[in-house]
Amino acid sequence: MTIGLFARLEQSNRLVPPRMSMIDQASSALPRLTAANHQVVLGHEGLQWMHMWHHFRWLPLFFLGVIVAMVAGHRLVRWGGRHDAKGDDDGEKEHSAVNFVQLAKVLGPGLMVCLADSDIGGLFTMAQAGSRTGFALVFMQFLLIPVLYVVQEMVVRIGVCRKMGIVCLAWTEMGKFAGGVLTVVMVILGIFATMSEFSGIVAVGEMFGLSAVQSCAGATALLTAVVLPGRYGLVEQVGLGLGACLCVFLVTAIICKPPWSEVAMSLVWPPISNVPASANVGEIILANIGTVVTPWMLFYQASATVEKQLCVADLKLARLDTLLGSVVTQLVMCAVLVTFAVQAKGLDLQTLDMGQVFLVPLQPLLGPTFTKLMLACGLLGSSLLATLVISLGVAWNLTELRNHQAGKHAPNATGKATGSPMFQALFVATLAFSAVVVSSDLIGIMRLNILIQLLNGTLMPLVVGYVFFLATCSKVMPKEHRLRGPYALAVASMVGVCSGLALWLAFSSLVARG
Repeated sequence: MTIGLFARLEQSNRLVPPRMSMIDQASSALPRLTAANHQVVLGHEGLQWMHMWHHFRWLPLFFLGVIVAMVAGHRLVRWGGRHDAKGDDDGEKEHSAVNFVQLAKVLGPGLMVCLADSDIGGLFTMAQAGSRTGFALVFMQFLLIPVLYVVQEMVVRIGVCRKMGIVCLAWTEMGKFAGGVLTVVMVILGIFATMSEFSGIVAVGEMFGLSAVQSCAGATALLTAVVLPGRYGLVEQVGLGLGACLCVFLVTAIICKPPWSEVAMSLVWPPISNVPASANVGEIILANIGTVVTPWMLFYQASATVEKQLCVADLKLARLDTLLGSVVTQLVMCAVLVTFAVQAKGLDLQTLDMGQVFLVPLQPLLGPTFTKLMLACGLLGSSLLATLVISLGVAWNLTELRNHQAGKHAPNATGKATGSPMFQALFVATLAFSAVVVSSDLIGIMRLNILIQLLNGTLMPLVVGYVFFLATCSKVMPKEHRLRGPYALAVASMVGVCSGLALWLAFSSLVARG
């Protein structure tokens, strides 16, 4: 659920205005931003659809029903598979107990990619949701865990069974035209998504007085230094370390001392009816569902699974890795929502710029210095992680495809892509191009993010369609690991609704902006 919040200034295309102190504004001459001189655009698709909610009140119940059907269907498929599975060359032990030593070796791709989804845009949206709706949407974050898991689990199956990324597999199994289309889509989405994350890095830098050029150059240098040694293990360790920075929001949720009984009750009986109409809770729910699936996450995890050299025997633990990532990510989102439901209750966050949305509510709780340190850790860590994951996915897939077309054994199939000169060149080029565009303000950050929102909403259904076809095709996947039966139908229903909402939100956002 990569959902963003961007302030559109009427007299500028900058993402955020110059940093100012809201705590001391009463005693200073610094101007205060108000809703009169800027418009807040909440959500990856703008959240401009107040009229839509009454048509979609059934969505939470629908997803709950689909989840139950998926569990039942998965059980039926596994029960049938016990009678006709013939095993495989990798010696899979599907029903063995979890080996925690082996889990530690497998852990990484799923956890890292899901944490990358908790980028600065998603954190902003949860902050706004908490201040506007209190604890009413805590239940929604847990309801979205299965949605995030089942989509990412499809690429895990593909990666461990075929030992190819999505792009190369599409070229191999679907032909040059279909493979070429997916390649172009991946490059477009990857580059623009990287630009979007750089805009978040710039916003964090401005909180600490850094210019756009300084922020972009520093982030590019740091991530390049991580990748150039050519060791996948190092890249994954740094990525997980950046993801761990998000734990600061779990700490703030505990420190702010929310009424836990009320939080728990909101899971059983969400107090949506108690939320005032001005909070527009339906908008936030629709945007959460419509943007929970992000295309660049699919490209990354399939290739990371291959690069880590996971095999069919690791499938059970790889699924557990993905489930753990889905749960932890949504817990972080819940933590931000709870923190701001307590600390920012009644505070109009729409009058604050990006940095102040976090600074103003947390300073009374943590103090000025510690608040800035926590935000530097959490916000910058999340943005750097997302930038790393997106760029890795683009570079891995293109490297594997180039070697496949050249008739070579793709480096990614042997876990050596990260050390390939071509991979490193593609990775650095993706970062450098995105950093130059954002830091030079060639397009304008606001216009850039509007374009990214439209691209994600339009192209996400296409990418998910490719993945679903590959995961269900009998010519691509072995029977025992192919999506089939009631489980496949349930997955199709879930991703179909998400895809439909993504398209609706994207074009509604475009129409709303004229």
